[in-house]
Amino acid sequence: MPNGKETNNNMLEPEVAFKRNISFNEIAQAWCSLYENAKPNFFLSWEWIGTWLSSLSTPYIVCVAKINNETVGLGILIEKKSRRNVFVSSNQLLLHKTGDQSKDQIWIEYNDFLLHARYENSVRRKFAEQILKQLEWDEFVIGASQDEVLTAFRGLQIKESTIWRSLSFKVDLKALRLSNTSYINTLSKNTRYQINRSVKEYEKIGKLELIVAKNTEEALNWLDEAAEVHIKRWENTTTQSGFNNPYFKSFHQSLISKHLESGSIEIIKIQAGHEIIAFLYNFIQNNEVKFYLCANRFNNKNRKLKPGLVSQCVAIEYYLEQGFSYYDFMGGDSQYKRSLSQETDILTLAYFSKPKTIFALELFLKEIKNRIKLFKKNRSNLAMLSKIVTRFI
Repeated sequence: MPNGKETNNNMLEPEVAFKRNISFNEIAQAWCSLYENAKPNFFLSWEWIGTWLSSLSTPYIVCVAKINNETVGLGILIEKKSRRNVFVSSNQLLLHKTGDQSKDQIWIEYNDFLLHARYENSVRRKFAEQILKQLEWDEFVIGASQDEVLTAFRGLQIKESTIWRSLSFKVDLKALRLSNTSYINTLSKNTRYQINRSVKEYEKIGKLELIVAKNTEEALNWLDEAAEVHIKRWENTTTQSGFNNPYFKSFHQSLISKHLESGSIEIIKIQAGHEIIAFLYNFIQNNEVKFYLCANRFNNKNRKLKPGLVSQCVAIEYYLEQGFSYYDFMGGDSQYKRSLSQETDILTLAYFSKPKTIFALELFLKEIKNRIKLFKKNRSNLAMLSKIVTRFI
């Protein structure tokens, strides 16, 4: 690989290559080596990426950036032929996603290239430039990512379309410790009331207890129990449980089997006496906790019981005592996350499109469709208003 080129400001410019024939072991070695110099991110750790990559039968492209023969950037791209409707098809290129909904249901967040912390912005920008210049695609899909990641592609002046956009929510545990503040006292009066009332109800059953799975076998057993609860919770909704998806379940069984005992994954059980309230599935990295999934046992006979609020509060207090810096609820705008968090960020899943006549036509037809919907809505509202007025005149 050629050495990096000197730019006008005397900064070394990375050289980028795209490789299709690179072994899994070679990727693993390069990835783990670079990760030591990157900002910690569980979704870019070899635990997640390696488990994902080993589960795929799809060909992939490895992005490699080097400066003076040192690897400073890596990423995995998947090519996908996508057809959205009768007349629009697209050659998509995806970062750390497949374009297959059943496989992407594992839902990567904080998605990015793996980057040497010293060269983060310049390497990300170079990857974006060379992906546009060297690779054949119509749409580049990236996310769910923070805005700073998308900025590199926004600078290329190609059209951006948002697929999904959400707030992410965090609790600053370090700040709570420094201020010697109890977590529950930072919450609103209404949230505190609901939690305290629910805790009293649970304590009628037995003492509240948080238990961490002590080994892989126990964690996998709890995952199976959590799956049953999760499936039951979501069975009558349009959003089905991920555990109904064999790939989703297999991925997480593999992830836990390989990496739980390294300390980067925790499965937690919250119970009152012998009654299980909830299971929590968390990722641990860089002294931060990323809350990935919960399975709450609801009691329809007692509405005072709030398993979600109580289990999250107990878990956050536990991690606060353990000395962690942040508890990250991640993406998904839910009321309980708003009620329990103190900080927010934005995560976006987007695609960037090269200019193409069929895309312009698609956009034009979408605008017409939206205008028709708006017209019908306004007409409906006017008709309703007319009926109300008529009753009183």
